[in-house]
Amino acid sequence: MTLAKRLLAGLLVLVLLLVAGVVAIAGSRLAERLAQETRRELEREARLVANDWTRASVADSLANSAGAALSRRVTLIDSAGHTVTDAAIGDGPIDAMFAVIQRITHVSAQLHKFEVRSVTAGKDAQGEVSVELIHSDRKVRGRGVSTDILEASAKAYLAAINRIRTLQQKTVSQATPM
Repeated sequence: MTLAKRLLAGLLVLVLLLVAGVVAIAGSRLAERLAQETRRELEREARLVANDWTRASVADSLANSAGAALSRRVTLIDSAGHTVTDAAIGDGPIDAMFAVIQRITHVSAQLHKFEVRSVTAGKDAQGEVSVELIHSDRKVRGRGVSTDILEASAKAYLAAINRIRTLQQKTVSQATPM
């Protein structure tokens, strides 16, 4: 091996070590920052609940007031025009929103998969959310697209809930003799 090739190989190894070091440092800083933000968010939520709590507090009303204060309120309008609003606290805004949607629709399902991907690029990029729910040992999928990831998540979750309801109606109509 010539001297030039050995020097090039040595530089390549050095560059790879530097890149690995930078990635490790950036990863640890990101993890620390995420942990700090999560801690601050949990402290904020705990303070809100502690301020509203009394011995006579009802859990649902406490969750509703805390959810409203944290902007985790969901309003759904059905096909007949009826409006239902509720709020909840969860492991973040998406978890809280999914809990509220389940409570409003009276459909209980387990979130199996949650994926977010970019559909378009740029400042007003659209995000696509895909969810997979498990209901009665059956996997049901939903998809939502919006420039707002929370809105796309709600659309995807509601699409899956609507599929569950459609499947339930088909099951009932098939079981009912004509």
